[in-house]
Amino acid sequence: MSTRPAAAASAELPVMASNPGQWEMGECTELQKASLKCIEENYTQRSNCNEYFERYRECKKKRHAAILAARRAGTLS
Repeated sequence: MSTRPAAAASAELPVMASNPGQWEMGECTELQKASLKCIEENYTQRSNCNEYFERYRECKKKRHAAILAARRAGTLS
């Protein structure tokens, strides 16, 4: 059974956790779980999960960019 993602939801930027050194991945965590679930369901045809992989990859890029920007601004050590 192929699991297709619903309409592409925009990935939100990460938010600061209560501990300043920690970042919550927010939606990235859900995208990671969805990617892994897709792999489990489509282990013989990983290409069915490419959309999941791409959405997770983009979310991680945005998260990383936000962390770098926060470091440059001095709000994250």
